[in-house]
Amino acid sequence: MPDWLTLHVVALVLVAALFGGMLMFAALFTPLIHQKLPADAAVGFTREVFPVYYRVMGILALVAVLPLVPAQAYWTEISMLVTTAVGLAIAGFAIGADEGYFYVRAEYPLAVKRLEIAIAAARAISSVAIASSR
Repeated sequence: MPDWLTLHVVALVLVAALFGGMLMFAALFTPLIHQKLPADAAVGFTREVFPVYYRVMGILALVAVLPLVPAQAYWTEISMLVTTAVGLAIAGFAIGADEGYFYVRAEYPLAVKRLEIAIAAARAISSVAIASSR
């Protein structure tokens, strides 16, 4: 792994993606919809897109915070696994998938235990983000 790639750099990139997505939606996407579609269709389309948009932005905001968890070795590894699991959930949500897979080799039982902890945390984060967007 390159020396410059730290957890703070990952967090900054995720926050930049969050603000970039917010700016693109507010400054480009929404005005374009209302300019190109009839008023009734634009309002209906925006009402369908906003819940998905806020769900994804809420999950991305939570993922951006995860790398900033105190840098103890165990929790750093768990937070990176949680980030990966939430990222898998976001990607699955974006393509409409019902399930995703992690491949962990059998000779790494500690990795399996830590991944189970991370998946439980990711489920909690995803359910909070989805519940708050409804």
